[in-house]
Amino acid sequence: MVEFLDSLRHGRVKFMESDPLLNTILIIEDDHDTRVTLRQTLETEGFYVFSAANGAQALALLQRIKPPSLILIDLMMPLMNGEEFLRAINVDPVLRLVPIVVVSAFTDEAKRLVANAFIQKPIDLKLLLRVIDEQMPGQVTRRTPLEVTRRPPVREPVETRPQT
Repeated sequence: MVEFLDSLRHGRVKFMESDPLLNTILIIEDDHDTRVTLRQTLETEGFYVFSAANGAQALALLQRIKPPSLILIDLMMPLMNGEEFLRAINVDPVLRLVPIVVVSAFTDEAKRLVANAFIQKPIDLKLLLRVIDEQMPGQVTRRTPLEVTRRPPVREPVETRPQT
């Protein structure tokens, strides 16, 4: 599994962009409004999103789901903060390969952590989407908002007549 994720991360393995495992983001943010806004924005952009209010909830969630393709994490949270969470996943050979984007108001503190990217709060959503696109394994292209909301065509019933 570790080799697979490493190959995926370096673009040696390609999948169709509709594969949900390649478009999955875990948001770890204690502020409810920020968490909901991020989730709605990313889902509208075509990502599959999981969320947790702190590092402890995120660790519990990661026991039940496949590793996400990217983690967005705040630093200052109750129970288990972002730095403690990053130390915890760093010992897991699979989770340590997942790209981490730290989203925090405390940029000096964030920059001393091992992460792939840093975004300062308040969050610039265009910058966030650009960073996510850059950090996604295998440069997976997300679906456009139109593709997310497009419904499959409705098929008209076909009349069949018994042969006589």
